[in-house]
Amino acid sequence: GLSRVNWTRFSSLRSLSIVNGQLATFESTQLGQVAARLEQLCFQANNLTSLSNTSLAGMTALKRLLIADELRLPPVPSGMLAQAPHLEQLVLSNVKYSNFSLSTLNTLSRLQSLSLHGSPLTTLDALGSTQLAVTSLNLSDTMLTSLSPTFFLPFPNLTSLDISHSRIVNCPNNTFDAIPLLQTLRWDVDPAFPEHVAVTARHLEPFQHLVSLSLDNHQASAPSIEQWRVQFAQRHPQIQSFSGASIGLTRIPPFLQHLNLTALHLADNKLTTWAKLKATQLTSLTLVGNQLERIPLNSLPAQGVVELQWAPAASPGIPYSSCTIGSTGWRCTCSNNTRPTNPLQPSDCEVMCTDYVVDKQVYAGMV
Repeated sequence: GLSRVNWTRFSSLRSLSIVNGQLATFESTQLGQVAARLEQLCFQANNLTSLSNTSLAGMTALKRLLIADELRLPPVPSGMLAQAPHLEQLVLSNVKYSNFSLSTLNTLSRLQSLSLHGSPLTTLDALGSTQLAVTSLNLSDTMLTSLSPTFFLPFPNLTSLDISHSRIVNCPNNTFDAIPLLQTLRWDVDPAFPEHVAVTARHLEPFQHLVSLSLDNHQASAPSIEQWRVQFAQRHPQIQSFSGASIGLTRIPPFLQHLNLTALHLADNKLTTWAKLKATQLTSLTLVGNQLERIPLNSLPAQGVVELQWAPAASPGIPYSSCTIGSTGWRCTCSNNTRPTNPLQPSDCEVMCTDYVVDKQVYAGMV
C-alpha cells in the first residue's frame, strides 16, 4: 500500500499517477510530506470505492486532479475539493456519475478546466452553485439529452466547450446565450446515435469570438448549414477552423467562401463541385470520401497538407492520396483503402503530382 512507501526519498516529487494500483480508498496522509508539495495527482483504474472530505487534506499545492476509469467510485464528497483551493484542472473521466453538483466547485476560484468526459451524465445540478471561473468544459461522451438556456449560467467565462458524442435531442435556439466568450465548440455526433437536434445559425449567434467549430456527423444539420451565407461569416469573422465531416453536404456552404480559414475538413460528404475559397492562410484541407472531379490549384493552400481521394476510371478501388504542398512543389504519398482491387502505387501518385502542377488542376475522387 501507499503507506509502506518511503516517501522521504521523493522529496522533489510534484506529479504522481496511481494506475491499476488496486487502491480502494485514498487519504493524503498515506503520502507523508510529499502530499503538501504535489501539483498533479492522477488515479486511473484502481478500483476506488470511496473518497472522503479529508482525502486531499493538506494538498494546498495541488493544481491538477485527474480521476479516470474508477467505475465504482461514488460522487466526490462536497468537502473534499475544498482541501485543494488552488486546483486549476479537474478531470472526472469515465466515472459512474449520472448527476454532478456544481456546488462542490464553489470554493475553487482558480479552476479553469472541468472534464466529465465519458460519464453517464444526464444533468448538471446548479442548485447552490456560484458562477465559476471555468474556461474549458468537456461534456463529451455523456448521456446528456437536453440543454436548456439556464444550463450554462454557471459558466460565464467559458471559451472552450466539447459536447461531442452526447445524445442531445432538445436544445432551444437561445441555449448558448449565457456563454458569449466561447472560442472553440466541438459538437460532433456519435454515428451510433444519429438522432440529434439540428444546429442552426441562431444556436451559434452569441459566439462573436468563435475561432474553431466542429460539427462532424451532424447529418440533421446539413440543410441548415448549406444555407449559412455571408451574413453568418460577417457575424463570426474570426472562425479559422471548420470541420463538417459526414454531414451529407451536397455543396460548399456559402459562408466558407467568406472566411479566412486555416483548416477545413469536409471528408465523406456528397460534394461534386468545388467553390473558390477566400482562405489564403489555409494549411489543412481534407476532402476524402467525396465525388469531386477536379479542383483548380489556385483554390488550394500555397503550403500545408491536403488529403484527397484519387480513383481513375479504370480502377474500382479508391486509395487515399495525401499531398503536402511546400515551396518545392507537391509531394504525395498514397495509402490504400481496405477495398481497392487495383490500387495506385506511390510512384503513380508522384506522377499525378507532377501533372497537377502542369495542368493547374488537382483531381480528387474521380469515380
